[in-house]
Amino acid sequence: MKKFIGWMIGIMCAIDLTAGLAMLVPYKTFTTVAAIIILCLSICSGILAPNPISLYGLVIGVCMLVFPPQIVGIILLAAGLIGAGTNWFCWKKGIYGINASYR
Repeated sequence: MKKFIGWMIGIMCAIDLTAGLAMLVPYKTFTTVAAIIILCLSICSGILAPNPISLYGLVIGVCMLVFPPQIVGIILLAAGLIGAGTNWFCWKKGIYGINASYR
């Protein structure tokens, strides 16, 4: 189970990094389309199985529509880098993953 949590955190950080890089593109049409796609996917995944990732995607999509794209892009890049660094640190320390002690 702990290994699954590590994978989910890694996936969320990869989504953050990808969305953050996409948000730095200064096209309003692209930003609106990306936000609508993220909102629709998060609503669909939330209907199928309630999970924190669908709520996270919903918050990202709403922020993409409300706030300026460059600010959201910088915040998502920072969140992705911090999360990826923390995930790597936890994996190296054996908090979860193959080297984790299951208590």
